[in-house]
Amino acid sequence: ALVPQIESTKAVGLVFLPGAMTGLVLAGVDAVDAVTVQLAIMYLILGSVATSVTVIGLGLTRRVFTSDHRLRSIERATH
Repeated sequence: ALVPQIESTKAVGLVFLPGAMTGLVLAGVDAVDAVTVQLAIMYLILGSVATSVTVIGLGLTRRVFTSDHRLRSIERATH
């Protein structure tokens, strides 16, 4: 579940964020500070996705497996 987001983060790092970094540099911000902002944004995006995947994975694990690590039976909805 994280692989698509990692690939997307690469694309964001190659396309969108360098434009934002260039804008910061043109606005008079130091280049090192602009790169720091770019890295912080990329890590925050990737961290939020990793946190979401972990929380959903843990929640589904508790719902799908029993306490002795067996699959729960699937109850089908009837109409």
